[in-house]
Amino acid sequence: MSKTWEPSATDLENANAAALMRELGLSSFQDFQAWSATHREEFWARTTELLGIHLRKPYDAILDLSEGVESARWLSGAELNIAESSFNGDPEAIAIVQQREGGEIETLNLASLDALSNRVASGLKASGFTAGDAVAIDMPMNIEAVAAYLGIVKLGAAVVSVADSFAAPEIATRLRIGEARAIVTQDVIRRGGKEIPLYERVCAASEIPAIVVGRETLRGQDIHWSDLV
Repeated sequence: MSKTWEPSATDLENANAAALMRELGLSSFQDFQAWSATHREEFWARTTELLGIHLRKPYDAILDLSEGVESARWLSGAELNIAESSFNGDPEAIAIVQQREGGEIETLNLASLDALSNRVASGLKASGFTAGDAVAIDMPMNIEAVAAYLGIVKLGAAVVSVADSFAAPEIATRLRIGEARAIVTQDVIRRGGKEIPLYERVCAASEIPAIVVGRETLRGQDIHWSDLV
């Protein structure tokens, strides 16, 4: 039986929650949890600050219950693009580590990911997409998928997530429900020595433009990833 990972005493001592517990004079996590439930506004104000959430416009209230708890509004009045809060760390810090099947380990630092996602946002804007549009992603979790996600959010558009295991009818349903105007995908997925034809599934599912990684021949409405960025 595999053992569940447990944090070391040092990990616990250096945790953000532990630092706040010490500040509040709380001795147990159960007490901390109870405090967070009874001091919701203070807890989330401190948490937002601790996480480095960048607000373009400050909130008027952390929690607005004026319309009842069923219609609670958090960070009422605030304006933000959450992608901007993803790049507050050391620009040289490693943001992504990946290894494509049969390939070498690749890394991308925070500055490079920021720049790549900016190029995605700029490429989408140049292609006619605007804030409020929905753009789907049907890819495995790799560098391009992460950059696409962040770039779509930076544009102010909405991401429609599509599982890379979906067959064409399932992709079509997700695109229809999400009202996607385009989809980011790749030619094939290589797993266990086999190739899964991802782009072909997307083509069978929809006529909306596809932004495609790793394929030469595309439909007339589609865009090469390299051209987008």
